[in-house]
Amino acid sequence: MTTVYGYIRFSFFGRNDTRIARRIQDEEQRFKVLYDPKRMEERFYLFENITLPSIKAQSDQDFKVLVVSSKVMPEEYQRRLNKAVADIPQIEVIYSDAEHITHELNPRIADMTAGISQKTAHFRLDDDDAICADTVKTLRWTKRHARNNELISFPRGLYLTMVDGEPKIIRKFAPYIAIAWAYVNLPGQVRNPYQGIHNQAHWHIPSMLDPRPWAYIHVAHESQDSKIKQSQKLEGAEAFDPSYDTPEARAEIDQIVREHFPSFTGDGLRDIIASAPGQKKRLLDPQRLLAAG
Repeated sequence: MTTVYGYIRFSFFGRNDTRIARRIQDEEQRFKVLYDPKRMEERFYLFENITLPSIKAQSDQDFKVLVVSSKVMPEEYQRRLNKAVADIPQIEVIYSDAEHITHELNPRIADMTAGISQKTAHFRLDDDDAICADTVKTLRWTKRHARNNELISFPRGLYLTMVDGEPKIIRKFAPYIAIAWAYVNLPGQVRNPYQGIHNQAHWHIPSMLDPRPWAYIHVAHESQDSKIKQSQKLEGAEAFDPSYDTPEARAEIDQIVREHFPSFTGDGLRDIIASAPGQKKRLLDPQRLLAAG
């Protein structure tokens, strides 16, 4: 019985908590921005090379992920999205015409969890980030011990970005970061992790921070909707990991990648971000892109 569920928005046109959805009210303009070919190429590149490998690598394969896009997304992108996830049985793609993502997700959560007599975990993941290989396993264990109505945050992870034109991986600590942020729902309770603001929901309901896992890879790139905050996020990561650029720290970080993100290598991740469509300095070295197997 599946009791761990994930949710990914992929260029969802309806209302949600993304910067594009909040700031651009005119639908025609929002459509042009959201489905701009350059933006979409970068989103697909990171989804295919960062997000999906981390989902495939889960040590516990009993989970379900809903990838929610919109019926208005151009057909060529729908075909590419369908093809990208075709070999991952845990993923279901939804093309929605809902005005708000909650209107799409909550009825589906009610159906998926109907009759389940234990707590269920519901986590979110952006389409350009990665979760560690034990995310589902950890959520399955954690939800059994969670208090009623609790949310869960895993604050410790890695930041993959470009610094002065060079790819870097920096250790970071960000309480209530959106990646793998999860609601624990009681039997019969219907909540999705987009109906509350991830870094404010703990003001109102019980929460748990588990700092033990290296839980995520947070990716900063050119087409990011929250690009305006990248310098602030970089400063926070550098304050937590000031020695990240030393040979010793790099070796430690590469070991973290090997142990907790087995689809990747440290150099492979650096090549992925350096070769993203928005970057023009370096060409991709396919031998370093992904770890063997």
